[in-house]
Amino acid sequence: MVHQLRTPLWKDAGSKTVKQVDNSTLAEYLIGSEAKIVLPESYWLKDKVSWTTQCMDHCENKRAKRNHTFKCVILESKPRYLGDTAGASIYEAELSAWHIHNALMQEHGNHKTLDEMFGDKTRGIFGLATDRLCSDVRNTAARMPGGKIRRQESSDTIGAAMIDMIWTVMACDEHGHQLAGMRPVPRSYYDIKGRPDEHLWMEACDKEIKKLFEMVTFSIVDESDIPTGHKSINCCVSFKIRADSDGNILEYRAQCNADGSKQEVGSYGDTFAPTSKFSCIRSICAIAAQEGLTLYQFNVKRAFLLAECKERVYINLPGKYRLPKGKVLQCRRLIYGLKQAAHGWNQML
Repeated sequence: MVHQLRTPLWKDAGSKTVKQVDNSTLAEYLIGSEAKIVLPESYWLKDKVSWTTQCMDHCENKRAKRNHTFKCVILESKPRYLGDTAGASIYEAELSAWHIHNALMQEHGNHKTLDEMFGDKTRGIFGLATDRLCSDVRNTAARMPGGKIRRQESSDTIGAAMIDMIWTVMACDEHGHQLAGMRPVPRSYYDIKGRPDEHLWMEACDKEIKKLFEMVTFSIVDESDIPTGHKSINCCVSFKIRADSDGNILEYRAQCNADGSKQEVGSYGDTFAPTSKFSCIRSICAIAAQEGLTLYQFNVKRAFLLAECKERVYINLPGKYRLPKGKVLQCRRLIYGLKQAAHGWNQML
């Protein structure tokens, strides 16, 4: 049976030139086509070598030239670069969109399309299946904690594994089963799109945002009202599946969290909050068992949101929940992720 696999979206950009696509589209094409980009020696005058790189991830970055950063792994250099270790190593680099554009222009000129630069990689059903699997492998490898690329497998190693896995993809498509390689829970809000369970996670997000506004967690203010020295921070969404003892799914959960790492020192107060040692919990359980007492445990839902936010904190929600330009949300209650959230909850108690 021949399966019709959907052509990856990045292929649509192949008929366009570098100037005709935006940074995100260019990055997705470079990742999807596994393009090798030669960076000129002028980028590293001290090393006196030119590097061949491959893009593994990308993100918007207002501080970078042309407002975008490409995360690349460096494959080889001419001449061979030994560095301070006097041995071969794997290096990483974060390049601005300007560096990528300039390198492509120097190597290929202004008028070639992306397919003319890197070749048409439409290889039929096996090629599409390999693209699909490689994309999952790259996303898992490139977006490890810290945004670092920990290990690079050779193309031969990946190719050998892909041949064995292609049939798994085809079988999953035929019988309507989920590919085991897909994460059961989205990594972030932007990972929801395209998943088979996309509508379930979006419903969970809608429920979470609605609950936050019902609890008067935020108030909408003008961006011009933000005092000097303060800035708005972005929010992320974490996901969890609640299941019963048999593994049956009971609920899809989403939780909105502020990116506390972007809070600047001085914009928040105390952060200390006492916690119980596990030895204390064991002692209480031992005393209860000895005296024949009954222990009760309870959970306070959305505990931090019950505490008032005393500092000026301004946030932006992700995706479709983001307010129109010129508007931001001011926290009236301590949202999860803020550095002072745990302290504020403890003070309220």
